[in-house]
Amino acid sequence: MKLRSATLFFGALVFLLGGASRCRGIENGTVLYATKIYNNKELTTADASWIASHADLLVIDGSGDSFAVQMKSENPDLKMFRYFGSCVVGRGSRQPLGAITGYEEISESNPEWFLVDSEGNRIKQTPKKYIIDPASNGWAGYWSNKVLKRIGDLPYDGVHGDLAYTDIGHVIPQAKHRYPREEDFHRVQERFLAALKQRLNREGKLLILNNFTMSSSTDPDYLLNTRLDNCDGFNQQGMVMRWRNQPENRFVNAKRLARGMEIIDECARREKIVMLGMQPSPDKNEISYCVGCYLLMKNDPWVYLNIDWAGKYENMRRLFKEYGDIMKADYGVPVRPRYEEKHLWKRKYSKGLVVVDPVKHTFDFVHQSKY
Repeated sequence: MKLRSATLFFGALVFLLGGASRCRGIENGTVLYATKIYNNKELTTADASWIASHADLLVIDGSGDSFAVQMKSENPDLKMFRYFGSCVVGRGSRQPLGAITGYEEISESNPEWFLVDSEGNRIKQTPKKYIIDPASNGWAGYWSNKVLKRIGDLPYDGVHGDLAYTDIGHVIPQAKHRYPREEDFHRVQERFLAALKQRLNREGKLLILNNFTMSSSTDPDYLLNTRLDNCDGFNQQGMVMRWRNQPENRFVNAKRLARGMEIIDECARREKIVMLGMQPSPDKNEISYCVGCYLLMKNDPWVYLNIDWAGKYENMRRLFKEYGDIMKADYGVPVRPRYEEKHLWKRKYSKGLVVVDPVKHTFDFVHQSKY
C-alpha cells in the first residue's frame, strides 16, 4: 500500500473506531442501524432531529442535503453518506447524476460513453434514462468530479450508491453482445470502481457500494476477491430478507445465510463497513428474526443493521415504539463467536444467549439466568 493511501486509510480507521467508541449503541448493547432519507419535500427539522438521535450511520438522498449540517451538529458521531448512482443518466433521474447534470449535456459532448445494443442504439432503462458503459474513458473522472462538487462542504463521510451490477447480462440483456461473459463486464466494472475509490479516498471520502448479490454466478468468491478491493464497504440488501415484492420468497435459505455470515466476517476482518439491508414488514416475528441475525454477525464498529421503511418517518417512529423491546433490548456485549448446534445458530452475549433458527426464521434470547 502506498504511503499516502495508508495514511488516508489509517485516518478513516481512527475516525470510525473513535466515533463508534462513543456511540450509544455500543455502550448500551443496542442495535446499530442505518437508515435512508428519500427525496421527501415534507421532511422537517423535527424529523431530522429524530433521525439524528436514532441513527449511527445514515444514507442521505434528495432533500436530505439541506439537513446534513443540522444532523451532524446534533450527533457528531453520526456517519453520513450521500447516495448517488452511476450507471444511468437521464432527465429527472433520482438514481444517478440526474440532479447534477442532464442527459443532453453528456450526450452531446461524449456520445461514446453510452452503452449500445447490437444495432448501435443506446440502451434505455426507461424512455428518458440511458445507461452508461463503465468502460468509457473519462466517465469515472467525470462522475467523481461532479459528485465531489455536489457534496462540497457538507459533512459527508463518503458516497453510497448503485455503482455496480454483478451480472449485467441478467440486469441488462441488451448488453450481452458487448459483454457476452460475466467476467468481461467484471473487468471493466472493477477498473471503474477502482478509479472512483482512488479519487474519493484521495479527497478523504469513503465509497460504499449497494449490492443485491454477494457473488458472481461463475465465481462464488468474486465479491471477496475483487469487489472488496475497490470499496470501503457495502449495503447487502439480500442478506436476511428479500424485497417486499417477493412475499413468496421472503427469507433467504439457511445455506445462503451461512454463506453470507462467512462473507461478512471477511468484510469485518478487512475493516469494511457492512450494512445489513433489511426491510421488515409490520410483523413482530419478522423484525425479531432480522435483529437476531444481526446479533449473530454484530462486529462493532463495522456491521450495522439497516432498517429501511421507505422514508416514512412515522413508520420508523412506530417501529421503535411498538418493537423497541426487540430492537433496543440490552443484550449485553458479545463474549464469543457464533456457532452452529443442531441446525440452530447461537452466540453468547454477556447477558444471555442468542438463538436463531434459519429454517423456521425465528429468534430467541435466553437470559443468562435461564440456561
